[in-house]
Amino acid sequence: MVNAILSILSVLLFCFCCHQFIKVVVTPQPRLNATGYSRTALNMKRIYVIFSWGTMTGVFLLGLVVSFYQVYTQL
Repeated sequence: MVNAILSILSVLLFCFCCHQFIKVVVTPQPRLNATGYSRTALNMKRIYVIFSWGTMTGVFLLGLVVSFYQVYTQL
């Protein structure tokens, strides 16, 4: 029962991370800088956010694979 709950949770978290990751990658950077930050700082922020969501997506994908393997071996 615990493995089934963990696998459902890992699927939901993986889907959320994939959604956020795709949203960040697809969102274009604005042409006009309306903030007080430099363009380099905005590029750094974008790279950091893409790296962070990508890392979290990868971790949850690994957790998803492990949990489904555990469920499959117990069946």
